[in-house]
Amino acid sequence: MITLPIKRELYNYSKELIEKNNFGQRGKDDGSPKEQFIGILSENMVRQYLDLPLIQPKGFDGGYDIIYKDKKADIKSMNRTVDPKPFYINNVFDVQLKHPSEVYIFTSLNTKKKNLSICGWVSKDDFKKRASFYPKGTVRMRGPEPFPLRADNWEIKNEDLNEFSK
Repeated sequence: MITLPIKRELYNYSKELIEKNNFGQRGKDDGSPKEQFIGILSENMVRQYLDLPLIQPKGFDGGYDIIYKDKKADIKSMNRTVDPKPFYINNVFDVQLKHPSEVYIFTSLNTKKKNLSICGWVSKDDFKKRASFYPKGTVRMRGPEPFPLRADNWEIKNEDLNEFSK
C-alpha cells in the first residue's frame, strides 16, 4: 500500500473543479458533491503520483479514468477517518461493471490524517472472481454501524488486490 499526503494546492484544485463542474454524468448513482469531491481528489492524487496530467473539466469520462499498465483503469475511492487495513473492503456498483474499464485501482482517503492510500489494483476479470456480490438493500456493517446498500454492489478486500506500483 502506498500512502501519500494531501497537498493543499491539489486539494484546492480538486475543490474548484467540483464547485464549477458536475462530474456525476452517469445518470444513476452519480454521487453527492462530497462523494464526487472525494473521487476527484483521489483521482488527481493518483494522477500526480503517476506523473499524469490532472483532471480537466469535461462530461462523462467514458467509464475509465486513466491508462494503467496499458489498460483502461477506473479509480475508486473510499472516504475514511482511519488508515485502511488489509481486511477493509472496497466497492464497485454493479451498474459500473458495464463500463469499458479493464482495471480497478482502489484508494482510501483518510480525512483525519489528510492522506490517501493507494490500496492496490485488480483486473476486471479477477475482480469478478475475487469480489462478493450483495444486492441493493442488503445490510452491511461498516464498523459498529449497519449500512443498507443503496444499489447492487460488489465488494473486495484490500488483501485480495494486487500491489500498486508506478
